[in-house]
Amino acid sequence: MTYKAASQNQKTLRQIKLSRRESQTISRKYQEKIDEIYPLYVYLVLLDERQAGRIPAWEGIRLVRERIE
Repeated sequence: MTYKAASQNQKTLRQIKLSRRESQTISRKYQEKIDEIYPLYVYLVLLDERQAGRIPAWEGIRLVRERIE
């Protein structure tokens, strides 16, 4: 988001000596990396919450005992 905002601000681009195209390329690369890492991050956060007992187990098979008449 920072590089995206910077790519639209000419004054900032002059200060950091990046062209708009270079800034957009950097922004796109960072977004691709975030998209790759995000599912792992979500998995680890959910795993941590589950181990701490703050969220219930939702995985696995639920066994239900029913009375047959």
